[in-house]
Amino acid sequence: MISLFFALLYGRHRSAANAIEARKVAELVQLALDYLQEQEMAYYTDQVSTPEDFIVPARLRDLVLQEEHSPKVRQKIWEKVRPVIEGNANVRTNLQEVHGEDTTVWKWVGSPSAVREKRRLSMAAGRGD
Repeated sequence: MISLFFALLYGRHRSAANAIEARKVAELVQLALDYLQEQEMAYYTDQVSTPEDFIVPARLRDLVLQEEHSPKVRQKIWEKVRPVIEGNANVRTNLQEVHGEDTTVWKWVGSPSAVREKRRLSMAAGRGD
């Protein structure tokens, strides 16, 4: 009876932890997609300050997971985020030469309208970001 109680307690704990992790992954995917869209728009707006229309996935990982300091946890989370981004029809995965090395890069190829709408709404709200 006691072991059944602890098994149920553990199952409930894992279920709650999985739900929290799934929400975090969904938020990180959206944040990463936003960064990709912003990179694409910045490139076409000002190629001097933004000379590339792509982002290296490792840089994007470090950007969206900058508050997670454990490399092990960061990698575990990123392994769930990466396939969602690579499976998005608006993102192209290419091999590109970056600083003399062939590197996998992600490039936004979809409509930039989502970023423009988000900026418009934040400007209307007086936030200006």
